[in-house]
Amino acid sequence: TFDAALFEYWHAYKAADALRSQGIPTVLDMHDILWRSFERQWTRWRFVPAAIKQRYVHAYRAREEEAWRRFDALIAINRQELEYVRPRVPGNVEIFYAPMGTDLDLWPFAPKPADPPRVAYYGGLSSKRNQEGALQCLHTIMPQVWRRYPSVQFWMVGSNPPAFLKALESDPRVRVTGTVENPAEVLRTMTCVLCPWQGAFGFRSRLIEVMALGVPVVATPDAAAGMDLEAGEGILFGASPDDLASATLRLLDDPCLRASQSRSARAQVERKFSLQNTYGRLVTELERWLAVRREGGK
Repeated sequence: TFDAALFEYWHAYKAADALRSQGIPTVLDMHDILWRSFERQWTRWRFVPAAIKQRYVHAYRAREEEAWRRFDALIAINRQELEYVRPRVPGNVEIFYAPMGTDLDLWPFAPKPADPPRVAYYGGLSSKRNQEGALQCLHTIMPQVWRRYPSVQFWMVGSNPPAFLKALESDPRVRVTGTVENPAEVLRTMTCVLCPWQGAFGFRSRLIEVMALGVPVVATPDAAAGMDLEAGEGILFGASPDDLASATLRLLDDPCLRASQSRSARAQVERKFSLQNTYGRLVTELERWLAVRREGGK
């Protein structure tokens, strides 16, 4: 028999029903509120009538939220996710909060900013969403940076860039890396990394990886929504492209600010996102919960 069964995503909830009928506790690692991501995917289909989009999203949302109720416990990776789920499941469903941890040995504190300075976008470039994010940085943020610092380079760091992104290297200030064996070695040379994410859902582990290296992040509030990241502690927020450009320029203008944000970035990640402070804590909480159940406190 099993002490418990851990499920990734909600779609296999019928298997959870079968295990629960055998007295095996079931735990769902949600990873996200998936209907929100599903809803965003529909925005790309502009030719589909809004009423049809809404019907599909409503149906998906109803199925997902019903599935949550079929598990004995849920794991939320995001504070906003936790607060959304809590009133939508019965009181006997345990909810754990466990942000995605990072092996900090793989992302050592080793900032080595290049000269001329480099500003980056970081994310897999086969993704339409990341392609749009990188282009947003290039077209709405970097022109403001270049007006004051024309020698700054803009790097798109990510695997599998399409040809139209690689073609942007015709501008000598733009680099598109493609797959790199060790992203940390490239990212540590950046003055800052941009993340103009829109949509307050999910968990962007890329922010944690970059900050662990001691590289400051400049991001929208959505990019870090629910992640418990404190503004001014290695991450600067801006709601608009102008705000993001302004924060980037502050870092380029002020070496002391860059250095303090570098140290704060690493300190915040160590405090909140080390393996011990995330998954280690989760294991302890799961063991305690299972022990209570075994003793009859279901």
